[in-house]
Amino acid sequence: MNPSLMIPVERVVRPIHAAMTSKMRMRNELYSHLEQIYQEEFAATQDETKALERSLARFGDLDEIRTQLQSGISKPLQWVARLDALFSRRPGEPPLSFAVRNSVQIGAVFLVQWVLILLLAVLRLSAVRESAWLIAPYFLILSLTAASVTFVVLLIAQPLVDRPVGELSKWELFRGATLFGVVAAVAEAVLLFGGKIFSNWEQPLYLFPLMGTAFLGAAGMFSVVIYLFRNELSQLSQWHELEI
Repeated sequence: MNPSLMIPVERVVRPIHAAMTSKMRMRNELYSHLEQIYQEEFAATQDETKALERSLARFGDLDEIRTQLQSGISKPLQWVARLDALFSRRPGEPPLSFAVRNSVQIGAVFLVQWVLILLLAVLRLSAVRESAWLIAPYFLILSLTAASVTFVVLLIAQPLVDRPVGELSKWELFRGATLFGVVAAVAEAVLLFGGKIFSNWEQPLYLFPLMGTAFLGAAGMFSVVIYLFRNELSQLSQWHELEI
């Protein structure tokens, strides 16, 4: 793909609030249209600079195109896209920074629930006071576990997503899936033991079979997600790395 044609397309699409798949479809359609115009102009001028200038002039005002595309997205979908953007990798963001930011955000979601539970206990609401004091420490463990798992998983998955299409070996995918499965199994064990220590919940009788199930399920899910969506996510990375 021609970066000179990708940049104006990305200037149109990147600020739009829409689902990732919708924005990728916009990119592909706009790029295909602009490339067709460019080929026509280059055939007429045999000059890349002039062909690009004429192509952009024929392509239209970028702000107007963006406004038209944004108007076709319903308000609820725009709100969902804004929320999704909080957890998505930003253009040019290093993988480590992306993992740290997401782990903090995910942990904060559960931490807010922990604060609300403690607030109910402090307010001495008769219906929830005892149960609130009982499960509050467990939600703190849940917050820390969620943040840790998110951080590790993103560090495992992001390098596989960033690899060029066709260069991901079966061994790398197997290794990533295994690490992901181990993280899921350990996280489940931590949560189960946390529930046992800080509450009167009964410890499951089949802890290790449950951990094994978590391992297999997580490893399988990881493999399927990376395999099916890696091509699309790799294309997205190409667009996100553009400086507009």
